[in-house]
Amino acid sequence: MSKQLRWRRRRPRNVVPPTSRGRSAFAASLSLGFETLEDRRMLATVPAGFTESVVASNLTSPIAMTAEPSGHRLWVAFQDGRLGVIEHDALQSQLAYTLPCDGTGERGFQGIALDPDFETNGFIYVYYTATSPESHNRLSRLTVDPTTDKTILPGSEVVLLDLPLFSQLPTNKAPIWHMGGAIQFLSDGTLTIQIGDHQNNSIVQNNNAPLGKVLRVNRDGSPRTDNPFYNPADTNPAGGNDWSGNAPGDVDWIDYVWASGLRNPFSSDVDPVTGRYFINDVGEGTWEEIDEATVAGRNFGWPLTEGAFNPATFPTFTNPVLAYNHSEDSAITGGAFYSGVLPQFPAQYQGGYFYSQFTAGRIKYVDPANPAAAVTFATGAEYPMNIEVTSDGSLYYIARGAGAGGAPGIGTGSIRKIQFAANIAPQINQHPSNALVSLGQNAIFTASAAGSTPLNYQWQRYNGSAFVNIPGATSATLTLNNVSLADNGAQVRVVVTNIVGNAVSNVATLAVTTDTPPTPTIVTPTLSKTYVGGETISFSATAQDLEDGALGGSAMTWQVDLHHDTHSHPFMPPTAGISSGSFVIPTIGEISPNVWYRITLTVVDSAGLKTSIFRDVHPVTSNFTVMTNFGGGQILIDGQPQAAPLTTTGVVNIERTLTAPLTQLTSTGALATFVRWQDGETNNTRTIATPASGQAYIALYADASGSLAFLSDLPVANAPAPNGWGPIERDTSNGEAAAGDGVPMAIQGVGYVKGLGVHAFSDVQYQLGGKFERFIADVGVDDETGDNGSVTFQVYADNVLLFNSGTMTGASASQKVDVSVVGVQVLRLVVGNAGNGDGLDHADWANARLIGDQTGSQVYVNFQTASAATPAGYLADAGLVFGNRGNGQSYGWSSDHTDVARDRDANADQRLDTLNQFHAGQSWELALPNGVYAVTVSIGDPSFTSAHTLNVEGISFWNNATLAANQFKQRTMMVTVADGRLTLDAGNAVERGTRPNYIEVIPTAAPTLFPLRLGDFNADGRVDGADFLRWQRSYGATSSTHAQGDADEDGDVDQADLAVWKATFGASNPPAIAASSVAAVAIPDSLAAPASIAGADSPTAHSADEVLTETLAERRPFALTTLGLASELPTGRTEMLRARNIEPTPSSGHEEPTAPSLNRRVWAKSEASHATLNAGNHQAHDDAFAAIDFTTLRHWSGDLRQLARQ
Repeated sequence: MSKQLRWRRRRPRNVVPPTSRGRSAFAASLSLGFETLEDRRMLATVPAGFTESVVASNLTSPIAMTAEPSGHRLWVAFQDGRLGVIEHDALQSQLAYTLPCDGTGERGFQGIALDPDFETNGFIYVYYTATSPESHNRLSRLTVDPTTDKTILPGSEVVLLDLPLFSQLPTNKAPIWHMGGAIQFLSDGTLTIQIGDHQNNSIVQNNNAPLGKVLRVNRDGSPRTDNPFYNPADTNPAGGNDWSGNAPGDVDWIDYVWASGLRNPFSSDVDPVTGRYFINDVGEGTWEEIDEATVAGRNFGWPLTEGAFNPATFPTFTNPVLAYNHSEDSAITGGAFYSGVLPQFPAQYQGGYFYSQFTAGRIKYVDPANPAAAVTFATGAEYPMNIEVTSDGSLYYIARGAGAGGAPGIGTGSIRKIQFAANIAPQINQHPSNALVSLGQNAIFTASAAGSTPLNYQWQRYNGSAFVNIPGATSATLTLNNVSLADNGAQVRVVVTNIVGNAVSNVATLAVTTDTPPTPTIVTPTLSKTYVGGETISFSATAQDLEDGALGGSAMTWQVDLHHDTHSHPFMPPTAGISSGSFVIPTIGEISPNVWYRITLTVVDSAGLKTSIFRDVHPVTSNFTVMTNFGGGQILIDGQPQAAPLTTTGVVNIERTLTAPLTQLTSTGALATFVRWQDGETNNTRTIATPASGQAYIALYADASGSLAFLSDLPVANAPAPNGWGPIERDTSNGEAAAGDGVPMAIQGVGYVKGLGVHAFSDVQYQLGGKFERFIADVGVDDETGDNGSVTFQVYADNVLLFNSGTMTGASASQKVDVSVVGVQVLRLVVGNAGNGDGLDHADWANARLIGDQTGSQVYVNFQTASAATPAGYLADAGLVFGNRGNGQSYGWSSDHTDVARDRDANADQRLDTLNQFHAGQSWELALPNGVYAVTVSIGDPSFTSAHTLNVEGISFWNNATLAANQFKQRTMMVTVADGRLTLDAGNAVERGTRPNYIEVIPTAAPTLFPLRLGDFNADGRVDGADFLRWQRSYGATSSTHAQGDADEDGDVDQADLAVWKATFGASNPPAIAASSVAAVAIPDSLAAPASIAGADSPTAHSADEVLTETLAERRPFALTTLGLASELPTGRTEMLRARNIEPTPSSGHEEPTAPSLNRRVWAKSEASHATLNAGNHQAHDDAFAAIDFTTLRHWSGDLRQLARQ
């Protein structure tokens, strides 16, 4: 039985004046009617001569669409997995197909594309979130049923490619946003898949991880062999599928990569005429981008940069074609070229690119040849998304109808069509609907029309014999205010006219009822409720209706959306039939503090009258600070580089990712290498929960200028250095002309992690400043050229030639450069073309490194059989158990390995031709003096495939690195020996899996930690009294990790650190950080300054000694005699102290004071407290303060006002 009949059959109810209705204290809206209302939304405003019409309305979550070549049929994807068809501008009642889809958040049906041969094979490609075996994204192919042409053939789905499971992601294991998901066929017939960062932006710049990438595949889902990073030598086990590089089958994810550095590549289009490929990348906090991925291998920079950037800062990244700030709009969600179709639009639009601005409700277009001059085309669009241009030149777009992505509200979406014609008569495309309204409420009727503009609306009402104009009712919406029972049965319509003619709408009838809408009340959460990450939010409500009485859960529908700035994301879809429930705030996901959850409740009574209300729940936020100990540099917050120090705001308990770059340069040009975080965390990338109160996270760096440094980590002195083809590449081969298009460098099958990829002619220069002793590198033509190319390598030190390789080709073995650079100021690396042209002259300075002060002798060991020839300069290891080898060194295995030593006779380089194989669980050791060493190891087998895991002193060199026969890897890292032996182990590798060829060990100077801002112990940007208290609390501490107060980073908090504080007192490190934002170690209340001390900041402030003495007296009365300061007090101050029961009698050392007023028990406590200094007892630290010799403070002058404020 319809609601219309139900309410008519009910007995009359009393008329209740609307003023007696209780109204919620928060926002409410009414939506009344006989039946589901039509989409009562206005058409967009388009330029003169254009018309917009509604092709399909009342849609829920349309997400993407694609047009058949004929143009008369559109395939529409809905986020929940439905696939619909619009034929001749009419939505077909029968669904074409439904995918088994997880539509949570922004997951779901994300992309759709027709096969280039669609008209003959009927193939449709879809990208969606599959549910089995658990949620993950999938590329599949469907086939159209040839008997209908608009439904999918049952059972025709073919799975082409499965991405790894969400649950296997490294951090955010249940992402619901930033899916990307658009798929496009390029002009060459290959298919691209646009994949968002899945809220895991820390691995976007890793090409082994298929996040933030464009993947390019054949139509069967296999990777294209001409992809920029394709390498037929698989480095991962077959059959796996993970986020670390292993793709399904015997391939790697890097083989699929076409482009990288994207955040949320939501939509895209390919120009059918020029083949240009534009990607619309939804940005984070500041910028939206249109990126061009026509050329292979481009990196668009996310998360290291967003929007336009200086190419000198990011030489390997590609700038967007167009970027606009979030002050204009915060989500670019659709785009299409107006090209290769019937030129229906005027000439100025031909070849242009239309794009939609979701939150601003605009559609703009831009000439790709002049992207800086974007022009607004349509305004007032209802959350526009995907755009499609059909063959007849019409422009279609999805109007989402609401801001929330996955669940915008039932029936708010529509498909709109924009056409151009100079003279088109009006056409009613949205007729007014019947309305059911309570007595005293307003009745609203809406209509829309298409046709040549301007369109003029005139509403009419039937007077019993004819329709007559309603004065003033000349807009697309008619409102009848405060309706009465006399209005019951009123009939209205609208007449739309333009210069061509007119159109009359259908008649709509008003029904007025004495029924009143229900009154819901949200009980929980309360108005004052706030949230933190991980918290469970409960919601509940009651509802009353004057006619029905109390309404239960069966009348209620709940929806939860996460609002962010000016847009929103779906969280909990509309859920009916409950009066209460709960949801858990994620600890991962959106990191902005400008967010809140909106809980919307809609209640419907038995007459069909609706009331919707909502409750917003806002977060608890706090500040935290990130910084380095050298007073500058960068820290990556959630993958985005930020200048340190920086205080940022976040939602409490929401996880944030902090990354300290492994190396960076200080403002003075010193090479800083990461050591650890101040609190002891040793991983340079860490995940924190946003603290409830301010806290500082300090990355500790060491000065490695005289230690081990890789050239690819250092700035080029003559940047941009000359290079024969494209820019110089860091840690990859030269590749092609674009920045960042190189591949992992390799010379004669040996792969390298570090180095410079160049092309003749190249001239790269570095300022060494006399800080290093040796320069070492392997040089040769990169394997990417085959046996082609011919180059020469030359090394100059202060313009003196130190090395000349002679002519080398792609067939030449690598040569080793090992030269002294003692005292050298400028190192110059030159690659020439050997006099025969520059073709394919791709040259590698592989593993190019500088070694600092050497304090001992190097040791080179080759792993081989006893009978094999030992390479010159190396010592032989034939697999014997550890012992004195009689060659000046002691080394060997934890168990006999002579049975697995090999000499393959398969490689011309004797170092690579021999190897040993780790027995499972065993190790190899080399006796060395304790110290720091630059260790180089080579792995591989010239005859067999091998899989390697190798740790050196616990540092991972490789983890399950799979190498083909005659393929090798070499790596150099700095390790510390603390027990007299350098240890190699194979971790959990299988028996005989890890196969080292040789090891080179060179002693070098240990990097020295930079002082932590020279006395700024609490990291607030100032050296002041607060830092003194931090030092006081840590006095006497000895730790292998940094202790607050250890200014000279020697592991002890002592008087030397106090001297640093004294020397730098009053210094500021701008930009200063608010002290309130830093509370890594909270100051106990017992140390709060008394009012009399705080007043020392007055114009009559005392001398430094006076303020220090008074402060100490207030905080620990027994300290004065111990410090021996009392005898030096000026006249008047002694009396002040005596008034406080402190006898200013000088004392020295730890003698028991003679002052009768000093309680002996207190003194004994201070003496005993020395034993608990390292136990974390702040009270004990404070009492022990009395026993510290502060005589060094007696005679220095300065302003201790800041101390008095603490």
